[in-house]
Amino acid sequence: MKINYKIVVFSLLFVFLTFNSYFLLRKQSIKSELISKKYYEEEINFQKKIDSKKNAKFLKNKIKFKISKKGIHIVFPKEKNYLNLNINYSLIRYSNSLLDNNNSMNTKNNYFIIISSKTLKKGNYNLLLRWIVNNKEFLIEKDIIWKN
Repeated sequence: MKINYKIVVFSLLFVFLTFNSYFLLRKQSIKSELISKKYYEEEINFQKKIDSKKNAKFLKNKIKFKISKKGIHIVFPKEKNYLNLNINYSLIRYSNSLLDNNNSMNTKNNYFIIISSKTLKKGNYNLLLRWIVNNKEFLIEKDIIWKN
């Protein structure tokens, strides 16, 4: 059997349209809330955010993250500056803003904090960790996949 160019062109066109239709239908079923309600306020403070990330990047001792059944453990370096530290964290869920979690904690006499598993639902989160040491702001962004 001979295959002429019309059959090949038609087959390629059919595969291309099927491929695009599949992704179009799949994309409509995925919810995403990419724009925040405070968009303009966040844009004004964007340079501050960049500076805070740069400060955190150049820390001598890095902050460690551990995920367990109890929650997300955030361990700070054992230095004097990290005792009795006020930490603000935001867990952002881009697929559903109702699952976002903003809170502040204090390290008290420990060098760690635990974000309880009770506040987390299965899925992807973006963790924003903010704190101030010696009038210098720090910000760490970490992608977290919660499976429990």
